[in-house]
Amino acid sequence: NVLGDALTGWGVFPVWCIGNGLMGMIPGLVWAFRDRKQALNVVVGIVAGVLVLLSVLMLMFPQTEGIFFSGTVEGLWWTTLLGAAVVVGVRFLLGNREDIVSAQMWGALGIVIGIGFAAIANMWTDGYTFAVTILGQFLPAAGSNLIMTIVLLPILMVAWESARGRAGR
Repeated sequence: NVLGDALTGWGVFPVWCIGNGLMGMIPGLVWAFRDRKQALNVVVGIVAGVLVLLSVLMLMFPQTEGIFFSGTVEGLWWTTLLGAAVVVGVRFLLGNREDIVSAQMWGALGIVIGIGFAAIANMWTDGYTFAVTILGQFLPAAGSNLIMTIVLLPILMVAWESARGRAGR
């Protein structure tokens, strides 16, 4: 992340580099739990809870300006609420593919913690208010990553299984 940001001209932002590291580390923690199914249910609850909390914050601070987008978050509260419903729905609709659900949910937790750390750290490094930090930085950055994790990760996992099966591994 540091090298990529430096080479592309974005500059180096240490708290965002640590946040990206956390996004990669957190999903690996799944191996620290004996009862992975129970841990998965806790992770689903945490991710859905954070998304519901974001909906509440968007209702409380509708005129907050974004940093990564132009305009306000007014009228967007339903998007994170829908995200919470999707997270819970994915857990139960894909229950027979626990490997995919586990990868999605642990990846989502990594995104929430990693980007959450970076955004909240920016409150102190850049002097942003809580509302701007959460709604203007965390929400746009985490939102796009969460969408990709929920939508693209299962496609990639199924494609990998197919390719591995054809290779005889």
